[in-house]
Amino acid sequence: MGVPWGVEYADTEFESLDFHLNRWKAFCAAGLCRHFVIPIDERLYEFQQDDDGQVNITEREDPALIAEIKALSCGDGTYDMFEMITEGISLYGPDQLEMRHIDRPEFGWGYEVAGSLDLLCGLRPGKMRLAQELKKAAQFCKKHQLMIGISY
Repeated sequence: MGVPWGVEYADTEFESLDFHLNRWKAFCAAGLCRHFVIPIDERLYEFQQDDDGQVNITEREDPALIAEIKALSCGDGTYDMFEMITEGISLYGPDQLEMRHIDRPEFGWGYEVAGSLDLLCGLRPGKMRLAQELKKAAQFCKKHQLMIGISY
């Protein structure tokens, strides 16, 4: 069995919309990523921290973008393959911040280290299919302010 990865999203099958909004709002407020979009139940939620530290959340529909997200090729790879490519980073945001640790209890969804999508956009994948898919997905996510999560 491989390591699943893809565009970071949430659904309300097991947790409420407020749960997801509050969790990502706290993530943004902590300065871990100041501007990003998370799809939740076929809708897009944009989180943006202003200069005063307040987090603003806007919601929108974009069925075409949701379809593009679902069409991305996100094949899994082995732990060894991911370690060669990602250096143990499990969440990539559309910012330019260096690696940062996610060590607060409210972020207890298994991600420990975040990095910038720029790290994946700059990959030289060669013949490694996983690296090619990660680079393509990262470029897409960077364009749309989305995140990529890797579930180690």
